[in-house]
Amino acid sequence: MKIIDRIKKQEEKNKKQKKFEAFFSFEFFPPKTTTRIESLYEKIERLIELYPLYIDVTWGAGGSTSEKTLEIATKTQKFLGIETMLHLTCSNMTKEKVDKALSQAKQNGIQNILALRGDPPQGDKEFKAIDSSFQHAIDLVKYIKSSYGDYFGIAVAGYPEGHSEAKSYEEDLQHLKEKVDAGGDFIITQMFFDTNIFLKFVQDCRNIGITCPIIPGIMIVADYAGFKKMADFTKMSVQKEITDKLEKIKDDKVAVTNFGVEVAIDMCKKLINSEVPGLHFYTLNRDNVTKILEGLELIQNCRSRREYPWRKSAHPKRKDENVRPIFWKNNSQGYIHLTDDWEYFPKHFWNTKVQKQQYKEITEDYLKKFYRIEKYEKDLPESINSTEDVSKFFVDYYEGKKDFLPWTLKPLGIGNLIIKEKLLLLSKLGLFVINSQPRINEALSTDDAVGFGGFGGFIYQKRYIEFFISLEKMNILFKYMDQFPNITYHAVNHDGTKIFTNNPENQTTTVCWGAFGCGEIKQPLIVDPICFQTVWKNESFGIWTNVFGQHYQKDSTSFKILQDIHDNYFLMNIIDHDFVTPSQVGRSVWRLFLLLEKELSNENENENENEKQI
Repeated sequence: MKIIDRIKKQEEKNKKQKKFEAFFSFEFFPPKTTTRIESLYEKIERLIELYPLYIDVTWGAGGSTSEKTLEIATKTQKFLGIETMLHLTCSNMTKEKVDKALSQAKQNGIQNILALRGDPPQGDKEFKAIDSSFQHAIDLVKYIKSSYGDYFGIAVAGYPEGHSEAKSYEEDLQHLKEKVDAGGDFIITQMFFDTNIFLKFVQDCRNIGITCPIIPGIMIVADYAGFKKMADFTKMSVQKEITDKLEKIKDDKVAVTNFGVEVAIDMCKKLINSEVPGLHFYTLNRDNVTKILEGLELIQNCRSRREYPWRKSAHPKRKDENVRPIFWKNNSQGYIHLTDDWEYFPKHFWNTKVQKQQYKEITEDYLKKFYRIEKYEKDLPESINSTEDVSKFFVDYYEGKKDFLPWTLKPLGIGNLIIKEKLLLLSKLGLFVINSQPRINEALSTDDAVGFGGFGGFIYQKRYIEFFISLEKMNILFKYMDQFPNITYHAVNHDGTKIFTNNPENQTTTVCWGAFGCGEIKQPLIVDPICFQTVWKNESFGIWTNVFGQHYQKDSTSFKILQDIHDNYFLMNIIDHDFVTPSQVGRSVWRLFLLLEKELSNENENENENEKQI
């Protein structure tokens, strides 16, 4: 989606609510090493949980980071589900390079370009175009419009104090108007520290007929040397009180960072009071922007910005997708990869048209790519000598002592904290829970734990729990299953040769839905038995040996125990269709597990009694 359309949508929302709310966005630059790039992805994934309107990725001086920029923009757009704007410069770019960059951007679903002249390559003092067709940003804007029509949304740069190479401030404003007239949809400004200068710049733009949105670029001071270098390079004005304060604390990095946050909060408050459309933060790949947004109270009710309970891909071909199996709730990226070749994405219903499409194959490489546990290795058990050690690992996770399971590389979600004690009980019983959700009967769509879809709706969920279980314990559950008419279950072994279910027609079940005023019911999470018994079964079982097991030698006791679980346990899911009755009343799924606990306790007591007699 074009960012300008998102900006207009936010403006319409403000008018409808009769309440002004500024959006925010983040800028990142490509790191030099693969390790740092992986670290950046993790940082971006955390920051986009704050629901920025978009992010952008810089294009290094002279095109020095072009491949990395495209790679990062593609992954964030496609897998992390955030609208991403690609920087593109004239610096060191031929027509062929520009064509290649734009073609790759379109191919990967990127619809937004920040068109810049760019800085000279490192070591050069002056900008020199290597292709006469691209000497200024306006040349790039015109070329994008002539070659791609309205496909790309185009942003251009503005300079509140005039570009350092411009003959005058007035001349630079005229150049800016020409860029906008040529096809620029909105303006992002160079950094500044004096809000009065920015506000005057906006008024001067309006006076010469520039009517598009103007977004202030906010530089966050994080270290003194970087600030000084940037201030000298851009020749921007900085208030004396700021420079004096920084001079006093320049050797104290923590003090500089804290002061930078204070300055940014003060600036942004003044800008918001002046009703700027949004704030664009130059993050320098740091996450201290979170403190600024907290200080501005802009990240309250982040859940109210969630469109779905899973992060949607921002690729245009998936724009209508709004239904997914619950199995990949904790791994949206993996699901997007597996369905990337699909020609049809479900809208409203999960039907036979979807089921006939082919998922990509679950390979060892796929598992290692989308379930990366290297950074968590210190938190894995040093050794595993019994299935009880595996149970302890799961218990530690549900007690909050561990931040991940190999199936979900994140701490227990806020929604599942509601049923934390119940999940802990199952782990102690030797059931390895990898996915779950509580029952919800009419929560607000803005609820911090389970909300999605924006304001004015109500959310409903059926209890759902998915776990690995031994055949012995599963047979105990089956003994009592008839007492629970509201329960549907599916269980499958690793090679699919044994399947147990009380849903023989393999009907798809909606387990999460939302009602929104006069709009249609949204039902974004379903349980599809066919998918569960095939592709998801292969993925979840494969994690035991190809992800979890990779931490241990193949001839070790630890690996053999994980292999045994893979070979002999069942993957089971249970849906409790009674989303109205609280768990303390009636026949909820949790009472089924209490019966399992009681029977296992009786068996242990009998064993202890026999040992005493012996």
